[in-house]
Amino acid sequence: MKNETLTKKTTSSKYGVLNVILFGRNLETNHYLLIHCIFYSLVLTLLFLIGSCKDSDDNKTTGATYDPNQPVTVESFMPVEGKLREKVIVKGSNFGTDKSKVKVYFVDEAAERLSTVIGIDNNTLYCLAPRQLPGGNRIKVIVDGKEVTTDGTFKYEQAQNVSTISGSASKDGNDDGDLASAKFKYMLIKEMILVSV
Repeated sequence: MKNETLTKKTTSSKYGVLNVILFGRNLETNHYLLIHCIFYSLVLTLLFLIGSCKDSDDNKTTGATYDPNQPVTVESFMPVEGKLREKVIVKGSNFGTDKSKVKVYFVDEAAERLSTVIGIDNNTLYCLAPRQLPGGNRIKVIVDGKEVTTDGTFKYEQAQNVSTISGSASKDGNDDGDLASAKFKYMLIKEMILVSV
């Protein structure tokens, strides 16, 4: 009796044997279930994507906001030495989250040099060291008009760059010419090339 039923189902549809063996249902029922599974999967994926999106503002980050009734404090900064565009992290409190209200200056004997503030939260500033005079420089933070300066100093190191402006080295002597063809006599002292003029 079972063999007759299986044979009847096999002959009634193109994929009857596969449907009976794998799903135990006919093709129309399986098609209906497949469409509903795809639909609900798409709906769940869409809800997940919408829920994972967040509002963003380039000037503000999440965290506590600036409180004008509290003082702005600077506890530490790191690293304590560096060169131009060194990434500097300043730790403290009451910085707020709005970069437009925060200014960071590196102060040397000659001037106050404005730093670029990259990131901020209420307790941390992330900025880049500007070009300064070599030596110890204090870091000044101004938040909405309130000013605080670090106790320690940031040791700025100027990078030394050597490049060829014109000409090339020659053992025979100096030869006048344009920038490309001029030659300068050199002396080799302790593996250092000095140009005589």
